[in-house]
Amino acid sequence: MILCRCDTKESIEWGQMVGIRLFQGRIVETLLESTANAGRQVGVAS
Repeated sequence: MILCRCDTKESIEWGQMVGIRLFQGRIVETLLESTANAGRQVGVAS
């Protein structure tokens, strides 16, 4: 099952609380982008 249209951190937390492990939505895209950008910054500094 995929919980769709997750726009807040709370929606992810609620989904995890009820056993959902797959998510889609704006917050997911934002988190993925932040993680990718952080990885690129670490790569440049190395």
